[in-house]
Amino acid sequence: MVFTLVVGLLAKDAESASTLSQKLLAQAYRKDEGTIDWFVMKDTKNSLKFTIVERYESPASNPIFATWQPMCDTLLSEPYDLRIHNELE
Repeated sequence: MVFTLVVGLLAKDAESASTLSQKLLAQAYRKDEGTIDWFVMKDTKNSLKFTIVERYESPASNPIFATWQPMCDTLLSEPYDLRIHNELE
């Protein structure tokens, strides 16, 4: 079963949005063991809003989240919105 995370982010300012963009576009995330896919999107109306869709083989396949979260928190104006799903088969 595929484990999927959908994360909504709101950067606190344009500089934070730029930093966040650079970090989110890093190809390292796609190459993590257990990662099926990693999509990053920017809102069409608000350049400070991002959505990430992450697909993993299992919940244990997300080793980077614990280190990524503290860095991300310093760039956000509010807590991120995390939604966790198992894809229907």
